[in-house]
Amino acid sequence: MKLFKTLCCFSFFIVGGLLFGDTSGGRIIGTVKNQNTGLLLRDAGVDLAGTRQTASTDELGRFAFPGLPMGDYTVAVSYMGLETQQKRITLSPARPDAELDFELTDSIYKLETYVVTGEREGNAAAIVRQRRADNVKNVVSMDAIGYLANENPVNLLVTLPGIAGYDDGEGPSTVSIRGIDPGFSTVTYDGARMATSYGLENRSFRFLNISSAVFEEMEVIKSPTPDMYASAMGGSINMKTKTTLNMRENLLFTYRAGFKINPSIFDYTPRRKDRPFAPLVSLGYKQVLGIGSGRRNFGISLDAFHTTTASNVVRSQVDYGATPNGGDTYIYRIATADGTTITYNDSINLRFDYKYSPTARFFASAMYSKSQEATKPGMETMSSTYSATNNWENFTPDSMDNYSQATRGTMQLSQGYIGFLDDQLSGQIGAEHKFGAWELNYGLSHSRSAVKLDGGRHKNYSGNQFVSQIDYVSAIIDRTQNIDFPSFTQVYTMPDADVYDIDNYTSTSNTTYLRHRQGTRDGKNYEAKVNAKASLALFGHPVQFSSGLAWLQVGLAEKGDTERWNYAGRSLVQFLDNSVVLDPRLGEGMTALPHFNMALISNSWLKTRSDWVFDEYSTLLEQRLGTRSMTENIHAGYLMARTRFGRLTALAGARYERTDYKVEAWTRKKGTASGTTNQERLDDLFGATPEKVGKAYDDIFPGIHLTYAFNKNFIARASWSTSIGRPRPLDMVSWASFSSVTESITLGNPGLKPQHGDNYDFSLEYYLKPVGLVSIGLFRKALKDFIYTEYAGTVDRDSEWWGTSYSEYTLNQKMNGEKGIVDGVEFSYQQRLGFLPKPFDGISLNLNYTVLSMDGDYNSGFNAPSSTKDLIGFIPRTANVRLDYRYRKFGSGISVNYTGRRLLEYSPDWSRLNYRESRYSVGMNMSYRFQRFMEFFLSVSNLTDEPYVNYRGLKSRRERTIYNGPYVELGLSGRF
Repeated sequence: MKLFKTLCCFSFFIVGGLLFGDTSGGRIIGTVKNQNTGLLLRDAGVDLAGTRQTASTDELGRFAFPGLPMGDYTVAVSYMGLETQQKRITLSPARPDAELDFELTDSIYKLETYVVTGEREGNAAAIVRQRRADNVKNVVSMDAIGYLANENPVNLLVTLPGIAGYDDGEGPSTVSIRGIDPGFSTVTYDGARMATSYGLENRSFRFLNISSAVFEEMEVIKSPTPDMYASAMGGSINMKTKTTLNMRENLLFTYRAGFKINPSIFDYTPRRKDRPFAPLVSLGYKQVLGIGSGRRNFGISLDAFHTTTASNVVRSQVDYGATPNGGDTYIYRIATADGTTITYNDSINLRFDYKYSPTARFFASAMYSKSQEATKPGMETMSSTYSATNNWENFTPDSMDNYSQATRGTMQLSQGYIGFLDDQLSGQIGAEHKFGAWELNYGLSHSRSAVKLDGGRHKNYSGNQFVSQIDYVSAIIDRTQNIDFPSFTQVYTMPDADVYDIDNYTSTSNTTYLRHRQGTRDGKNYEAKVNAKASLALFGHPVQFSSGLAWLQVGLAEKGDTERWNYAGRSLVQFLDNSVVLDPRLGEGMTALPHFNMALISNSWLKTRSDWVFDEYSTLLEQRLGTRSMTENIHAGYLMARTRFGRLTALAGARYERTDYKVEAWTRKKGTASGTTNQERLDDLFGATPEKVGKAYDDIFPGIHLTYAFNKNFIARASWSTSIGRPRPLDMVSWASFSSVTESITLGNPGLKPQHGDNYDFSLEYYLKPVGLVSIGLFRKALKDFIYTEYAGTVDRDSEWWGTSYSEYTLNQKMNGEKGIVDGVEFSYQQRLGFLPKPFDGISLNLNYTVLSMDGDYNSGFNAPSSTKDLIGFIPRTANVRLDYRYRKFGSGISVNYTGRRLLEYSPDWSRLNYRESRYSVGMNMSYRFQRFMEFFLSVSNLTDEPYVNYRGLKSRRERTIYNGPYVELGLSGRF
């Protein structure tokens, strides 16, 4: 019924507009281009002097004023960094239609032709789009800061106000907008939603899987308008490709070729230094043709990219237990890891544009990208974990948070290649038509992410992880000499507990085994939308009405398929590999531990099955835990109007969305299982069928956006918009996740509701000459039913659900709070300092700072006091400073990015709170152009090798330190 009403609303709008809209009279149409570069300018401002009518050019530089009375008119066109032009025209019965073409220029182009056709052109276009927007947004050109190290779009996004990178241990993989969890933001490609590769665990998009080389610019929309999906509580990121129909050339080739290198001046791990070079290739082809009787009406764009990246992870992690003294801690666990991963990224983007007539245009685009993590035997991740019995009686009395000695513990060695292959495929088709005062556009799109959890490799070691351990180990863990990499020293108590003797790791208690991971994780989006827009006169006042319908289907499916094989052979000596050299920062106590050759282990597993015993129960258990699915359908419709009252522009409207979802997952019902067969034991734990949860609900999202121009360079904005944050799929069933590190269990909640937000924005923007901007903004996000993790007590020893295995574990559950408030201030300044004397006039400065505060509560249903007001994932401080310099053919830049600390895991015990420490990251780039077709470039990210640091409770109690090392690229690029 709700959807039917929306359809009626859309139909009524179209029919009403056709009946009452005045489309008679004359018409002024035209195009706007850059005289020096030949590019058709999008979002140029077009004013009809003496009237209230304004327009913006589309991506082909076109504008139109239909339905005009006969008479004299003055048309004024403006664009950031270019001189304003005016032209007069007379409409008469003999000449009711007029066409005007504008070619804008500026004196600075005569002096710096190359610079302005590249970086300055992109920056100017981005600022123009931000200035002409009806809502609060930031736009950045892909060439705004030169060449992006590692081609990761996140490296560009984090230069914008209020944007912070989220990492998964190997570099930033996604972003947070205004402190909000990435799962509550949306990512689109030319307006179409991108599928997630995280499965049911997260709704966010993983940027590491695509290359920035195929995009022209990115826009971050912080205040959604009614024509956008409302699921942008944090914001929405749109990656835009470029049409070829607005370029000057008929044929253009671009290239970029070079290497990623590992210079010896940086402190890389020894195994990463074994791969000093990795290729980088990017090719582009663009052409404009004439089809039929048309001239330059068909455009083709093809971009292809390949890079190989060698990355390393050097990680040290410690965990703390509480002493009987209260507040004091001791170290009971130390874990280290050293691994080198080779990632292959391939992207290809194809786009067609066809201008059938001046009033009809069609386009189709497709993007395929493949990100594959792989490695070779001897370079895989090697982990060592010493875990002492977490009981104060197991430690000497002098143990503390910097030094501990345990009398009993376990040393576990873990080594293997757990790969990851993500095939991303996105495609869309669309069209736009203009009928007098009417515009109609529509489109279909599909996005797919297909993940293979074994890395998609066919070699015998793909997806294999080998684990072995020794019990009854006494040891000392000492942080007094190195807070990042504590030392491990064994205290010898018995010969068969020597952790450096390979023969001690052979066990008959199934503690030596191989895990073979080969599951899949798929995400699919299907989308259809149609929008209509009409420029009508109501009581003599020009009003632009818009309405549309949309349908989005999100499908997620995961298949768990991890086999476990226990080793039954007599000795592990045959698998020993003494050639492996680990990072010396880990300390001799860890680097001297035995290391294995995974190729030999994998060959034994495949060919000598008599040495391996299949663990059916563990295998079936992993399959059940990892098999789940979700289908979500969103039907939407909106109505919106835009008008202008002198210097005030107003946009208002409302959006309706109906959400219908179904989630299916195996959920644990009990802690211990009985039964004579493995199948009976699993059915006792999980039940005979998976849990199925489904629901449908309706929402209406109104919004108002006001823009006031004090003059053409000084603008004030005020917005009120509404949005929704749908829970991550796993949180909507009784699914549970276990953490032995935090000794906690986090539960889902089938009754969990989506959170809603009212977004209030106010900003002042002043646009600087020739290309620049200074702005300050205030905003508030008022959250209703906000989702948070709540402390729900501890597991009772006699609990039938969890059993003694999880006795005293903390129970946390996803809940809805009543309300939460996010307040923030954003400041931004960017300008090319052309007013300075030469040679300093080539300096550009870009800086921004965002400070946020959030008020929330963990205790809506329990009496235990909160240990902190910080909320999980919320980032209160971000800042960026970038300095660029251009002089003739030489260019350079240096940037500093700051991300404040954030809470990663909550605990009612303040000493167990897990924080990510604040972090500074420094990057730089240089370039020198020899000719138009050849430019040398060099870029470095994480120049100072800044680590990722987690701590527990106090900053001095570092829990985990990860070093990835800098990324360096150099090569040649050009166009011809």
